[in-house]
Amino acid sequence: MYFVSLASGGFVAILYYSEMGFARLPYLLLALNTASAFASLLFIARQYKSGIHLNPVALGFLDVALLLLVLFFPWDGFILPLAALATIRESRSGKGYLAATSLFYVFLMLFLASLAVAGPVYASHHITGEKISDPVDVYGVYRLLPLYTAYKYGIDRVQSPTHTLILEDSYLYYRNKTPIYNWIIEPEGFINALTKKPLGVVFIDGDRYPPRVSVVNRTLKYSLSKLYFKGFYFDSLERQAMLHSMGGKALLHENVEVLYHGKIYVIIPVVRWVRGAVWNLEVPWKYLVFAENGSVREVSFEKALGDPLFHGVPLLPEETAREWARVYAYSVGFTAYYLQHNSYAIRDVGENRQPYLTVTSNGSLYWVFVVEPMGNTYSVKYVIYVPAGTYKPSISIYQPNTTMIGVSKVVSYVKSAHPNYDWNSLKVVEPIPTVIDGRIYWTVKIITNDYRGLVSVDLVDASTSKVLSVKVSSQETMTGEQILREWILGGASHPTAPGGNNTVTSIIKEIKMLKKEINSTIQKLNDLYKKLDELESMIENQTATNTTAGKP
Repeated sequence: MYFVSLASGGFVAILYYSEMGFARLPYLLLALNTASAFASLLFIARQYKSGIHLNPVALGFLDVALLLLVLFFPWDGFILPLAALATIRESRSGKGYLAATSLFYVFLMLFLASLAVAGPVYASHHITGEKISDPVDVYGVYRLLPLYTAYKYGIDRVQSPTHTLILEDSYLYYRNKTPIYNWIIEPEGFINALTKKPLGVVFIDGDRYPPRVSVVNRTLKYSLSKLYFKGFYFDSLERQAMLHSMGGKALLHENVEVLYHGKIYVIIPVVRWVRGAVWNLEVPWKYLVFAENGSVREVSFEKALGDPLFHGVPLLPEETAREWARVYAYSVGFTAYYLQHNSYAIRDVGENRQPYLTVTSNGSLYWVFVVEPMGNTYSVKYVIYVPAGTYKPSISIYQPNTTMIGVSKVVSYVKSAHPNYDWNSLKVVEPIPTVIDGRIYWTVKIITNDYRGLVSVDLVDASTSKVLSVKVSSQETMTGEQILREWILGGASHPTAPGGNNTVTSIIKEIKMLKKEINSTIQKLNDLYKKLDELESMIENQTATNTTAGKP
């Protein structure tokens, strides 16, 4: 049991996963699995009382495995077949009894399978789906820097041979419409995880290329990799998150690092489930905020809405938003979904999957999906918006009036637009939707195979398949705002009027001039806001050095 303790963090993981299982399982399945778990344990006890003569080593391994599965996985359907196996092993009442027992478990498993099929259909009825007549204008083009390219630039700034950045541990949030990638500088390897502390955080602005990289050197107590040996278990951020998330699930992979009042805080979202007899649905619950010294506090969803520490952070986790969009596909009903396939599918292109966190002109954040019909059809069926600051399961759905190019075929159009490119050394990544004046465009990036070079940003009109390519140079800074202005003012979204109507043409020119003035004013205001933030940050840092900062 000593080694089990080491692996589980002092049995915290056993309790955590068991509570998670009982908290998320629909009530009917919970009752069945609980009864089967007790039956399995009863069969184990009776084996020893009846003195069955089997290989003791094999019997011991099987019983320990069964016990661990009962403790760790009471929600995943493993218990019933194992209970059936235990029944068959225990029974000495003849072939008829064995056949009846086996048949009972077959029917029971079929019943559970039918509940698993029906569960998402019932869950979809608890998600509010609002049809909207016009798409929400979101600017995916602000995410100019792909995730993998940001990672390469970030890891180049790590100077310690004992530390590194872990690609999967980054998450995205916004500051004044600027997307921020963030990584903790983690100790690398088991020995370093025990003997070294995290060295700080790397922040990368995702709206420009070459990127602006900021390294905040600060010793942190906890990170995703740091371990503390306590004699009977390893203490870690994961173990602390488990202790504060009993009955829910801590989404460690969606951790966010924030620099606030001169100090670094690690934010971990925690979700729980609403459920019925045969369905369950994931919803946000609370957030764990880890300070530099290792102290942790719990912040409810309601309090996080007004807490400046969470400004620009998507309070609705990405995993939860995808779960809502996936489950809502079943709202058409059992027959339409399973038999007629008359619904939609979420398809992913490349390493970074849907949804993408995008921002509107007023700074509102949305998780955006562009979904396609089920089957072998690859056009746009719906654009689904999930507000990143919502608690109740709700989505907004826009259905285009015309046929549009889906995410699955965007790469083909981009490659066709660049026949002279060497596609053996280049790749197309992150097709993020940008909606301008109600028109949908796919914003994609062409990068080098090593992810370090951004070659161009292409905007594909989903209605016409026309491709506008904006070349990117490492010699001068390019921002997402600049590309957005060039796209709007370049006329791609305003085709020449049929017949060369001079009045229409002059109106279009006037519209372009007005938009140019508006965008220029917006850019100046953004620059002033950034300068104001820098000055306030300088004052806060100076104050922090002269006074003792309190907890957030």
